Amino acid sequence: MPRTTVLVVDDDKNTLQSLDFILTAAGFDVLTATDGQSALARIRSGIGTPGSVRLLITDIQIPGHSGLELIDEIHRMRIGLPVLVITAYRDRHLEDELQSRGCTEVLDKPLDEERLIGRVKRSVARADPPAQSQR
Repeated sequence: MPRTTVLVVDDDKNTLQSLDFILTAAGFDVLTATDGQSALARIRSGIGTPGSVRLLITDIQIPGHSGLELIDEIHRMRIGLPVLVITAYRDRHLEDELQSRGCTEVLDKPLDEERLIGRVKRSVARADPPAQSQR
C-alpha cells in the first residue's frame, strides 16, 4: 500500500525539519515548502499522480501567499485537499476566517507530537474513506 503524501508549509526551517521527522517516522511521505508559491507548485505538479499530496499542513504567516490565501487558492483549484493549520497566533478572528473557508483543523504551536499525528491521521481518513467491498 502506498504511503500518504503530506505537504508541510512553514517559513521556519526548524519547524519544517521537526515536522518532516515526526511525520516520516509516523509512516507518511513528506514534502516541504517555505512559501505559498512553492506549495502551490508542488500541489499542481502532483495532481492526479499516484504520489499526489493528500493533506496540506500550513502555517498562517508564510511568505508569498498567507496560509489563508493558500487555502483560498486550493479551494479555487477544486481538488478537495484537506488542510490542517498550524499557528502560534490563534485568535477568534482567525478561527472565524478559517471556519468560513471550511477549515476546522487547527493546532497551536508549539506542536504536541501525538496530537499532530492524530489530527493528520483523522484528516487523511476523512479525505479517503475506506473503499466499499465489492460483491
